Amino acid sequence: AQLIEAETDVHLWSDTWDRTLDDVFAIQDEIAKAVVAELKVRLLGELPHAMATDGEAYSLFLQARYTLNQRTFESLARGEALLKSVIEIDPNYAPAWTYLAIIYSAQGDIGYRLPDEVYPLGREAVDHALELDPDYGRAHAILSDLLTSFAMDYEGGKREIDIALALDSSDIETLYNAAITETNSGNPERGLELALEISERDPLFAPGIVALLYIYDVLGEFDTATETGLRLQEISPDAFGTSYYLANTYIFKGDFEEGLRVAQNEKLDGFRYTAQAAAYFGLGEIQKSDDALAALKAVDRGGWDYQYVQAHAFRGELDEAFAALDRALEMRDSGVQLVLGDPYLENLRADPRYEEFVHRIGIRLYED
Repeated sequence: AQLIEAETDVHLWSDTWDRTLDDVFAIQDEIAKAVVAELKVRLLGELPHAMATDGEAYSLFLQARYTLNQRTFESLARGEALLKSVIEIDPNYAPAWTYLAIIYSAQGDIGYRLPDEVYPLGREAVDHALELDPDYGRAHAILSDLLTSFAMDYEGGKREIDIALALDSSDIETLYNAAITETNSGNPERGLELALEISERDPLFAPGIVALLYIYDVLGEFDTATETGLRLQEISPDAFGTSYYLANTYIFKGDFEEGLRVAQNEKLDGFRYTAQAAAYFGLGEIQKSDDALAALKAVDRGGWDYQYVQAHAFRGELDEAFAALDRALEMRDSGVQLVLGDPYLENLRADPRYEEFVHRIGIRLYED
């Protein structure tokens, strides 16, 4: 470990630890304490500490955490199975329960599980994590996500993310959930600050790049969103949603040909058909847009109610879009939380039904 002053490149301090890896958590604690003592950093509360678990369990846990960046039906199912194996070995390991809730939420986002299944599974897992460690910030962060995404409890979600940040404001997963929460509740500028902090801390964290891309879309910075989407494509080309998010940036700025080209590569049918319905409509190819919309509504796996809203809204079919929005709320589709900022919904915002809906669900936590 070493400390170097960035401006002058002067070496200030270093130390070396040579240990066996029999107890990696004890080594982490030892190094943390040594660094803090040497640098004379004053901390509020106790020194950071690692949560100890069995070595085999920790290896499986790391494998499960990796599956989140892959973000496919298969990878998330594998992550779920790995975490259940961790829990069998060590049922008192709070991070395993927390990441199981994160896996369930991700499965809900891509239609692997329906929302009415995701929330009870995720809530059971995160509640167990918080019983084991009430001060585990990441658990509060995923509880915030579950509340906002599947319970439509936006005030509760904001409360939990504030608790998570107070407990650990440097955690990547917590910063991700905070960036999404702030953006979706009406404060995208704060969301952008948090997303940029994620990018600085871990530029390869794919969910953080997705959050950054979406926030740029919300702010109308579509060229920057495109640049961010191209970076996401390099890091996570096969993940569900990668091509969809990038295609959207082109669609929002009127480059429908490029949006259509990118959308063809989307791995998840529901996302691909949504982008195609919008791009073909923008190109004036109404029959092909109709065909894509029909294909979206025929997708075998459920959970695409919010995408019906996006397609109909973009096509200017307001009655159909508002009916789909009510249906998405009834089905607790996680996409409902995007209603304040989603550029796909721009055609809805002048209609009085839009503000009525926003007021009814209580998502705007910040005044304009």
